[in-house]
Amino acid sequence: MLRTKKSVPVEEIVDFEEEMTLFQQMLDGTSEKRIMFIGEGRGGRGKTCLLRLMRHRCEEQDIPCVYIDLRGEPYDQPHFSLAREICLGLGLRPQHFLGVLEAHNLLGGGGTGISVEGRARDLRVDKVAGGHIIERSQIAINLTVSAEVLGQRWVQDQMNRAFLDDLNELLAEKGKAVCLFDGLEQVNDEEERWLIEMVLCAVREGQLPGLIVVTAGRRYPYLEDDWEWEDIAFFRSQIEPFTEKHIREYAERVGMTISDEKAREYWLMCKCGVPILMGLVVRNLAQAREVRP
Repeated sequence: MLRTKKSVPVEEIVDFEEEMTLFQQMLDGTSEKRIMFIGEGRGGRGKTCLLRLMRHRCEEQDIPCVYIDLRGEPYDQPHFSLAREICLGLGLRPQHFLGVLEAHNLLGGGGTGISVEGRARDLRVDKVAGGHIIERSQIAINLTVSAEVLGQRWVQDQMNRAFLDDLNELLAEKGKAVCLFDGLEQVNDEEERWLIEMVLCAVREGQLPGLIVVTAGRRYPYLEDDWEWEDIAFFRSQIEPFTEKHIREYAERVGMTISDEKAREYWLMCKCGVPILMGLVVRNLAQAREVRP
């Protein structure tokens, strides 16, 4: 299940002009970079809102995009669980991926063939020999039972290759796709190793042409040699605080008109531009105006 976090409506999000400009360059292909690492150490600066803006931009341009929140319960067996979430989120048909599961009887019930009906968000696997339908929720249950087989290295290698094959078929069809990973600082070692090896390194080495990746958290991924990534990745170590201009813009979007003096006052109340505090301060003031006699 995708673990998303409730946030403000996208139409109320302000700022992030520089990050969005770089992101658009990646989408347009005017930049050779295909990865953006956001390693803002402060909480509440708006990293999740920035990723939501990026996802909205992809929707506007009809570019397949998946947002994955890495906070909360871990993605055990990431070569299955995290790969599956990427496939489902991008809406691709994971025929190679499902073929590996079928070959090792990880779908349960035997059978000799599968077909995928519709997009992966409505995934149904038709067991041709068995003549019955297995929903994707049942796949997860059966894979829990077969965790020992799923954890074998040679099975992992096959699933990783199948994941790349499925993703490349989508990229060949659509031209590009975007993966957004939030809460990077909370991943475990297994998740991070898979993310680096099977997504980030695959992009760097040209195995996934057209895939654009953004990671956001209080740190960068643990890369062995940062210099090897300079040609392919933007490194954003700090997101600039909001300004008084952003305070006024946000106030207008929630139905308030404020003076420069008030914007300065609210900006100071928000610890000089922390977005999460700005939202609380301005919205509370707006609500107070509505109920004032």
